[in-house]
Amino acid sequence: MDSGLAAAAGTAAGAVYFAIGESAIPREANCTYLAAPMTDVLAWAAGASLMASGIRKRDPWIAFIGGSIVGIHVAQYASHKAGRRG
Repeated sequence: MDSGLAAAAGTAAGAVYFAIGESAIPREANCTYLAAPMTDVLAWAAGASLMASGIRKRDPWIAFIGGSIVGIHVAQYASHKAGRRG
């Protein structure tokens, strides 16, 4: 599999994984993983770095793992933190 395609597939898989995991948890639940937004930013940066490294080295597994990390944390940020005030 092409590394770029693996990165995209990983991102989609991460977002789907997040959506399935969240479907059983009430939105107002106080989950400890809903940490400060900086957690998502740092995880996104690490995932993006893995994606880039996987693409550069033509390693689809590393690109897929990085994409999964990005997908999960972008979905988490968008679902729970984007647009919140206070």
